[in-house]
Amino acid sequence: MDEPDRVALGKVLFFDPLLSVNGKRACASCHNTDKAFAENRPKSLDLEGKPVARNAPSLIYAALATTQFWDGHAKDVENQMAHVASNPREMGNTLEELPARFSKSDEYAAMFAKAFPNEKDAISVINMEKAMGAYLRSLVTFDSDFDRYMRGETATIDASVQRGFNLFMGKAKCGTCHFAPIFNGTVPPQYLDTEFEVIGVPNEKNELDSDVGKLSMNRLEKFRHSFKTVTVRNVALTAPYMHNGVYKSLYEVVDFYNKGGGKGMGFDVPNQTLPFDKLNLKESEMLDIVHFMESLTDKTIHTPPAQLPKFSDPSVSKRKIGGEY
Repeated sequence: MDEPDRVALGKVLFFDPLLSVNGKRACASCHNTDKAFAENRPKSLDLEGKPVARNAPSLIYAALATTQFWDGHAKDVENQMAHVASNPREMGNTLEELPARFSKSDEYAAMFAKAFPNEKDAISVINMEKAMGAYLRSLVTFDSDFDRYMRGETATIDASVQRGFNLFMGKAKCGTCHFAPIFNGTVPPQYLDTEFEVIGVPNEKNELDSDVGKLSMNRLEKFRHSFKTVTVRNVALTAPYMHNGVYKSLYEVVDFYNKGGGKGMGFDVPNQTLPFDKLNLKESEMLDIVHFMESLTDKTIHTPPAQLPKFSDPSVSKRKIGGEY
């Protein structure tokens, strides 16, 4: 197996709108490289231009979670591709049609053959998933200012960041759900399970959001309103926040937790897993936590491929890199 070739193939697939039924929607349409592979809309738009149910989360470090999507309906970054490609509101394609579509390109055929040597039918949905997964796994870099400081590669870091980290892991209790060093819900020390939490996120009307979360996948009542704990790495780039994009700033997010989540705000959330007592953080402490999270922005610059594989049909070869809404 040549992993770099799979990464290269996965990157091209990620930016290719041919994964969608109309040939215009790519993974990168909703997961923008300059937004840490997230999107600055509260909710992405479907093929008809209408908002989907949830916010598009960052895909950087998604590979270090043991389940994918806000409700966990995919097991890994390989498996999630098929869910999106076949979702009638997201890409609207049929998985059975994809190999035939991509087989019409000699350049794609060569890339699949190189990435999956010794396979007679290299262009398959399974291999698309493997290539996409390889690309998403390559996005894990741990090269933020905070990481470099912790590794001793830089001698100093802003005092506000230091205070914010101590608050994040201590008084503010963020680290009890966003576990270091990934700062997501994947539980140390074995990192075999990614947790879901019920925190009582409001909607834009400041009422408890109606989205039932993981309950749609697992009918146990304890999962009502539960969502995957995603990483806070690169969050400075991924506003708006929460599964519904209700908060525009990190300060608003910290303030929500400072109030004790939904139950602390007076919502009826009997199964809330977040402690609902107020944290009593000072404004300066809240700003320090924000500064710490801002220090988790990676320095690696991710760019689209220079071009997409060509097809014999000139109109297909002119498709837009990264797709469009």
